[in-house]
Amino acid sequence: MDQALHRLKPALPQEPYWWEVVDALCAAGEHVTAELANRHAVPRISDLISAGRSQHVQQLFERVIPHRVETLVEMFERYVKSFVQRFSTLDAATRIDFGQARVIVLDLDAVAPTGSPDADWQTSVMYLLARHMVGRNFFLRPEYAEHVPELVRKYHLERFTEAYEAVKRLEYDEYQRTVAQPDVRAQVERDDREGAKHGVQMGISSQRSDDFGEHLLSQATGRWICGVGDADEADRLSDRLRLAPGTRETIRSRLNGPDQRHGGAPFVLVMNAADLVWEQMLVNSLGPVELWALSTTPEDASLRDNLYDRLGFGEALRRLARVFAGGTAVREIKRRKDRRVLRGEEIERAEQGVVMELADEIANGVGLGMILRDTDSLAMAAE
Repeated sequence: MDQALHRLKPALPQEPYWWEVVDALCAAGEHVTAELANRHAVPRISDLISAGRSQHVQQLFERVIPHRVETLVEMFERYVKSFVQRFSTLDAATRIDFGQARVIVLDLDAVAPTGSPDADWQTSVMYLLARHMVGRNFFLRPEYAEHVPELVRKYHLERFTEAYEAVKRLEYDEYQRTVAQPDVRAQVERDDREGAKHGVQMGISSQRSDDFGEHLLSQATGRWICGVGDADEADRLSDRLRLAPGTRETIRSRLNGPDQRHGGAPFVLVMNAADLVWEQMLVNSLGPVELWALSTTPEDASLRDNLYDRLGFGEALRRLARVFAGGTAVREIKRRKDRRVLRGEEIERAEQGVVMELADEIANGVGLGMILRDTDSLAMAAE
């Protein structure tokens, strides 16, 4: 911003406000830099404390005393201070910048805990904040530019038009974490109800059918069933979706994850199209490298991360795909773990030991990793 102002030399007061800097940069066509300046122009949450202490607010609420020891304004100030202390990053000027990114992924695992009312409240805040960061421009329409100041109307008209004409997607993974978040679920359901007229598609995934709620499950035009936890869950899901007997049996017995026999990962697609409901078992035929890169099972992830550290991203995936072409090592890990447990080893230590053992074999080309020696020796001979 300093460099832009030094280069442009706009007419500004000796001690300008941030708003004046924003307007000067916009007038010069420096909209990206103006956006950075705008982050310092807008109020912060802590500014609510100063606003609450103003004479006008004090007079309005001085007689409202919700507790014996503090007024309403004092209680409000205490709440704001508590929020700022807990979420200090939300009280600072925005630093994250997605630029012109077309795909944005936010991992909320570390900031969306569960298990207590306090944790549920934090999870609600983080989910709604993430939704705003990813989808805040998804519901813009060109006619909204009429309400934008004339200085930047043309710039925002182009931006609003592009956002309106594009097909957008909002994806929520691990949706079961929102079970205790009515505010989050209300926002998701509203996006689902109104998204179609804005070109917004929704994708939501979770572990069980009960996690979605009645509205999402009934209104979804496509349901991808990748597996079920047990026979009871299979029956509940089949009853809720009114699936045909053959599809019910497929869900109960054939959705077992990536398998070389199927050439990939089988799943059942239930799709509404042309006033008909189509039920079909399909196979996600990603190659073994992609399957390993996308696997989320704890055993596979542990083995993969161990080899990432030893061999690097590309080489680790290449070797895993060669040794376990099905895209998973869960069966081999379980087989070796059970053998160790029978010898008296603790379950957790046995699993860790098996992962280290397999990582050693793949990294050093021994044991199951012997298959890599043929490939490597042929490559060296060709060179």
